[in-house]
Amino acid sequence: PHQLILSVMLKHLSSYIPGSIVRVRLENFVTYDFVEFNPGPYLNMILGPNGTGKSSIACAICIGLNFPPSVCYFY
Repeated sequence: PHQLILSVMLKHLSSYIPGSIVRVRLENFVTYDFVEFNPGPYLNMILGPNGTGKSSIACAICIGLNFPPSVCYFY
C-alpha cells in the first residue's frame, strides 16, 4: 500500500517543471493561524473577498523565495 501511494505521489510530482512551488504552509503569519495547500502544476489563482488574506499568501510566497519584506507592500 505504501509503495502505491509513493508511486502516485511521484507521478503527480512529475507533472511539475523544476522550480515549481509544490506546497505552501503558513503558521502564525499575518491573518493565518495555520494554512497549508498544494498548488497544482498549472495555473493557480488566489481568489476571495477583500480582507481575507490573499495578499498575505502572496507576501509569504515572496518572503519564502528570499525577496525582501518590502515587496509585500501592495499599493
